[in-house]
Amino acid sequence: MSYKRRTIWDRKLPAFAGIFVLLFALGLTLVLSRNTVQFVSKATVGSVPKNVQISNISPTSFTISYETDASAVGTVAYGNVQTMGDIGLDVRDQQTGTPTERRVHFITINDLKPATKYYYAITSGTQVITNGTAPFEIITAAEISSTPPPNETMSGSVALDDGTFPTEGLVYASTDSSQIFATLLQPDGRFTLPLGKLRTIDLTSYLPLANDTKVMLKISTGTLQSEATLLGEQTVEVPTIVLSKNYDFTIGPEPLNTVIASQSGQPASQSAGFPVFDEPIAVTSPEITTPEEDQKFKDSQPVFKGRALPSTPIEIVINSAKEITAQLESDANGNWEFQPPLELDPGPHTMTIASADINGTLQTLSRSFTVNAAGSQFTEPSVSPVQGSPTQAPPITPTRAQLPSPTLTPSPTATPSPTINVTPPQVASISPTRGPLGQTGSYSTAAGIITSVLFLASGVILFFTIAV
Repeated sequence: MSYKRRTIWDRKLPAFAGIFVLLFALGLTLVLSRNTVQFVSKATVGSVPKNVQISNISPTSFTISYETDASAVGTVAYGNVQTMGDIGLDVRDQQTGTPTERRVHFITINDLKPATKYYYAITSGTQVITNGTAPFEIITAAEISSTPPPNETMSGSVALDDGTFPTEGLVYASTDSSQIFATLLQPDGRFTLPLGKLRTIDLTSYLPLANDTKVMLKISTGTLQSEATLLGEQTVEVPTIVLSKNYDFTIGPEPLNTVIASQSGQPASQSAGFPVFDEPIAVTSPEITTPEEDQKFKDSQPVFKGRALPSTPIEIVINSAKEITAQLESDANGNWEFQPPLELDPGPHTMTIASADINGTLQTLSRSFTVNAAGSQFTEPSVSPVQGSPTQAPPITPTRAQLPSPTLTPSPTATPSPTINVTPPQVASISPTRGPLGQTGSYSTAAGIITSVLFLASGVILFFTIAV
């Protein structure tokens, strides 16, 4: 009589399946029971609005334009009350009603009332930009009874240094005493800008353009900029402008090697109220700018900020009752921003970041901070200082506020649908403002309860529940 040696593969399936399920469940338990939340997301890195400009103010409309380092959906919530309630889309999306991700944003708000105050907030990606905790304000122009002057329509073209055309861009036009007019570059690099209803800076009267009136142009694609000066008689057909080069067409068509000066002797971008494109100060090692050491927050989900080398990975660990670990990347200018996805318990906490310095060495920094319990009395310092840009109104210091983002229903092209619902909170009145604004990252997390049922080889059924 012979016997065949039995192996685990010869055993009955239920016993083997029970062992497999047990091992899988135990492994899952070890993974899920760790008291740490981890996630990696760069959804909003690069979506911060830059070079925000208000232009084309008329009795019934105004335009908000800006750029982002990465493609992002841009909309504007607005209304004649602080709760706002209406949504403005990019002019290229208004016909389809579907917001599209872009790097150059041009949003015109129409059908307004003359000489009326309106409130607005900019939504870029998943972040909402306001003037602190309040929306921005703007007053539309009053009607003018006089006939507009016979100013010509400005036309011209823009090219890259290789002879091709930029895919998108913004064109701003202004004189030393006028408001700012703006338009979009067309796909073929052409632009047209009607100047017939150009007004004075205070918007109270039309501004005729004489043949010798100096007009300043600013063209920007977000990564490349050019400035040009020309006379009123040259606006009918502006000579071709090659991006990254500056021109003074009042003396000739060749590009300049110096910054253009206006009639007042100041750089044209400043005198005309254009955004100033400042180069960011480079850092050689990672920094934490918010929180300051032992800073106190009344918000249980404060926004943390800092700088690192451009486009460099950063690991963030917040030591709390539930440790939070995040991995994100600084933007092209080295800025980073992070908001915990979970509410932090009242009391002291520590945040630690790790990122490489200019020599490639991993550097670690830590900051202590405190989250005050609800109802406690203290003054929270400003956490979002930014530099305003010179425009038609005094500069302000806009900060990121917790307003709801539009609810966008994705389409097959990953572009949100036109159904947009915004319910901004009640906010306090502020003074009119213009200017570029702050930065953020994004995050996601999950929580729940996992119930496992194990069928052991012995026939015993084991139930257990894991709370995540």
